Amino acid sequence: FSLRASTQLHQQAYEKVVGSPLRFFTANPLGRILNKFSSDLGQIDELLPVTFFDCFSSLMLCIGSVILCVVAIYWVIFLIIPAIVALYYVRRRFLMSSRELKRLESISKSPLFIAFQENLRGIAVIRAFGVEPQTIQTFEELIEANGRCWFSWLCVNRWVGFRLDAITTVVLAAVTILGVLLGYFSNSVDIG
Repeated sequence: FSLRASTQLHQQAYEKVVGSPLRFFTANPLGRILNKFSSDLGQIDELLPVTFFDCFSSLMLCIGSVILCVVAIYWVIFLIIPAIVALYYVRRRFLMSSRELKRLESISKSPLFIAFQENLRGIAVIRAFGVEPQTIQTFEELIEANGRCWFSWLCVNRWVGFRLDAITTVVLAAVTILGVLLGYFSNSVDIG
């Protein structure tokens, strides 16, 4: 499934790029085009099967846990509905930020490819004029710009991870306390 999806996406991207008007190639540097093919399609090839499997197994575990909690303690439904609303809100905020930061990270990667390619082509001229320190400094600045974008994207991922863990912890604690209280006071839950 993933091999077929990856091949189809690569073929569609290749056809779109080859069929593009000439102004596309003048407006977009070669490094940016190569970056899209190497980075994006590489991620699809490597991450799509693993991510799909992880997403499917996590989804089934979550649905199973919610069903089990609702069957055991039907009052939990009043906790799960606000949790779903909170999860939706966190997801919406995360997607807006993450999408833009990933776009910035991808854009900041293109000048790296271009500079590396130009430095390799012009290494004789760089050495002949003795501008190695300036070339190294320029390249390091490009790496730092890309690193800042990547680190910001990483921080946003940590932000969403903390929020999801906090919401899950609150729901788990509430289910546990509710189960103990209902089992102790009303014997409607068998706590063993």
